[in-house]
Amino acid sequence: MKNTIPSIAISGLLTITSQAAVLVDWDFTGLTNPTTEGNEVTYDTSNDADAATYATTVSNVTAGNIDTGSSAIYTRTLGWSPGNPVTGELNLQNWDLTGTAGSSGTTGSAGDGTADNWIQFSLTAGAGYEMTVTEIDLSAWRNGSGAAEDFTWGYSTDGGTSWTQFGSTYTETNGGDSVFRDTNYTDNVTASDLLIRFAPTGGSGNIHIDGISVTGEVNAIPEPSSAALLGLSGLALILRRRK
Repeated sequence: MKNTIPSIAISGLLTITSQAAVLVDWDFTGLTNPTTEGNEVTYDTSNDADAATYATTVSNVTAGNIDTGSSAIYTRTLGWSPGNPVTGELNLQNWDLTGTAGSSGTTGSAGDGTADNWIQFSLTAGAGYEMTVTEIDLSAWRNGSGAAEDFTWGYSTDGGTSWTQFGSTYTETNGGDSVFRDTNYTDNVTASDLLIRFAPTGGSGNIHIDGISVTGEVNAIPEPSSAALLGLSGLALILRRRK
């Protein structure tokens, strides 16, 4: 009987943990974008860029649409550009604008380091589950020297009220060669609901994106009775070692 509680606790642990997996994967192969330059890409069925179509998720995780966002400082918003596109990619411009607040802004090559526009999406765990996100992967290339070069990801656990950087900023020095390169960002964030945002700076020119994925784990949240059982098993182990 002395082994009963510890063995039950171990069995319970096996049911509430999982191994790392790709929580969501966007593959833009075959993507059809707007044909008019400057159109804001809102990712709905009107332009065949719906996250529900292009996102693959693991069990007990739901991904929201990829949405565009703006600081509203400039009248320009993140939009589609037809410059040098290839089949199956997002080609977006107006990331880090420079100019006078309230005006249309300029598209200088340097940018001012402020993430004026961005794309973001939500990840939501199913009832009774939570996610631990450990890695974000991006496949992209810069259109040229005027394109944003400092790739930064952020996350919010409170619906977008506050943001924290995820991993380190990656600086892409290559530009204009049409080569998609994979960049990886690692961190450790646990939540049931997450907003994840890509907000590059250092220029406002085009960034071509053909894939985004998020890796982590999905774990069942222990019920209070399970947590109490684990606590009792730990106490039993301590008492047993003292005998």
